[in-house]
Parts: sequence; structure tokens; C-alpha cells
Amino acid sequence: MNNEPKNNRYYGLDLLRLVFIFSIICFHIHETFFYTTVNTLPFDKSFYSNLEPFFRATAFSGFGLVTLSAFLTGWISMNRRKWVILFSIFTFGAIFLGLLHTEDNQWFYFEWDIYYFLFLSFLILALIQFNLYILYFASTLSLILLTLPIWHWDYLLNSNILLKDILIGDCTTSGKGGWPLLPWISIILIMYSLARFIKTNIKIKDQIHKLNYLELLIWFICILGLSPWLGGYYYTPFGPDFPCFVHRRPPIQFWSQWIIVLFLIRISFLDLINNYLKKSRLVFILSSLYWNQYLGLCYAIHFIFLNIGYNYREYYLGVPYLIDIYVLILFIGVEFSSRLLVHLIGRAYLKKEIH
Repeated sequence: MNNEPKNNRYYGLDLLRLVFIFSIICFHIHETFFYTTVNTLPFDKSFYSNLEPFFRATAFSGFGLVTLSAFLTGWISMNRRKWVILFSIFTFGAIFLGLLHTEDNQWFYFEWDIYYFLFLSFLILALIQFNLYILYFASTLSLILLTLPIWHWDYLLNSNILLKDILIGDCTTSGKGGWPLLPWISIILIMYSLARFIKTNIKIKDQIHKLNYLELLIWFICILGLSPWLGGYYYTPFGPDFPCFVHRRPPIQFWSQWIIVLFLIRISFLDLINNYLKKSRLVFILSSLYWNQYLGLCYAIHFIFLNIGYNYREYYLGVPYLIDIYVLILFIGVEFSSRLLVHLIGRAYLKKEIH
């Protein structure tokens, strides 16, 4: 028996996605405009600055969004066409950013970051996912990898800085070190495998819409047991130290945050939660935003708005409330721009977020 929502939406996942992306983009805004370790805007003159506790509490959002996206990729039926569209988005994003961030005497700017990480990680996943034994074995090893501070051995790659940046992260250069393959490809392998395992086991799939007392107890013990290490990401620096700080936290701090993300994803599949959320008109509107429906497209477009806003960064320090107006312009502008592009290009050529 298939108990999935008829409209194919799990509203809890949509709300989670919006929280993750809002936090990520606010970090992007500060990094692009000010590039300072601490928030330089006065709290009494900017609503945006007063959101700093929220940004810090959700500084784990990059991992959360990758976790959710990898799980949903495994949850849907990925055929050849969907894989091609997925890789096309990653390729477009990497090329687009490379062209957008060019400086004098450059025709293309290369820096290892999220799009390259996603492309290579999902490429490896696409190559091994045909053999479930290899996929599950790789995922088991990935669980172990997430318990190791692998960056402690980065000195072994000092002879090749680019390879070091790709595999473990280069933290000897300011602003670098974001999204190395190791150990973070583990998130994609584990979550995709978990979704595939649930989808291919009918009994487990039918039970995902319920939560028994034993499972709830296990979640409670895991979350409570890891709670002493919560807060390890709260003092994340806003500027050039951000990549290495968030990607080199002690593994126990990572797990203390990740277990909460996994729990929130888990309860989003419950009929009790989904039926409650779908009654809300506000939740329906938020779920219908193209920030949810076409995240990949919106994420790419927001960099254009960041570049435009960068030209006026000096005004934000002089008149801080202007940053509040800019944030609204960015989110609303990206929403309407994406709707226009989907209308002009057609839905068939753009990947829609389905779950």
C-alpha cells in the first residue's frame, strides 16, 4: 500500500529546505559584501543584524541542504534523463560562477567549491549506484569516514595544493578549504543509499509514515547523548575563515548537529506531521515558492543579485537598514526571475524538486 501524499509533497521537507537556504544565502550576503569575521552592522539599525543568532544557530545549513538533497535524489526514481539534468545543473552552476567572478586579465575564475564538489560526488555515486552491494559497502565505509578528523593528515598532500584542496581542503590560503571530497562525499553516499534501501523494501517504506515507541526512544537517546557537543558551529566566522571552520569541526560536533537534521527529515515523513502542515495556507504558499520547487535554478540566480548588490555595499554600512531592503529584493527578485525563466524555457528543461 502506498501512503505517499497524492500531491507528492512532504511539507516538512519544504520548510526545512527554506530554513537551510535562507541561512546559507544570508551567510553569502555577509561574505560577499563585508568579508569580515564578525558582523559589522549595528544591531539597533538593521533587522538583518538582529537575525545573527538565527544565522549562527543554523550555520550547519550547508550540510543540512546537501543531506536533504542527496536523500531526495535517492528517494525519487532517477532515470538517465534525470541524471543528465542533474549534471547539467552542476555544470551550468560551475561555469556560471566561474564567468561571474572573473577579475582583470581573467576569462574564467576557478575555485573548488560546492558545484565542483556536487558534480564529482554525484558522478561517483552515479557510477556505483547500479551495483547495490558496492553502493552499500561504500556507504558503510562512509559512516566510518565521518567519525575521523581526516584533515589532520592534510600535510601528506602539501606537494600538490590543488589536489589537497579538492580532497581534504587547503586551509593555508585565506578563503579556501570549502567542500573537500573527504569526508563530505560520505553524506551523499549515505543519504542516497538510505533512501534507496527504504524505497526497495516495501515493508520499511510502508512504515516510514509512522513512528513507533522503540524508534522514538532510539532517536531520543542518540540526540540526548550527543547534546553536550551542540553549539560547535555557533561561533562560525562570517568571512574568509568560514570554509575551514565549518568543514573542520571535530566529528563529534558534526554528529551532534547532523543527528538533529536526520531526525527532522525523518519526522517530515510522518502522516501526523504532513497532514497537520498541509492544512496551513501559509505552509502551502511557502511550499509553492520556486525557492522550493526549483532550488537549483534559484540558487544560481541569487549569485547575480549578490553581484549587483555588491556594487552598493558601501551604502549598507552608512545606512544599515538598506541591507534589510536588499535582502527582501534578493529573495523576491530571485523568486520572480526563476518563474519567468521557467515560463520562457519550459518546465521540461529544468529540474523540479520532487519528493
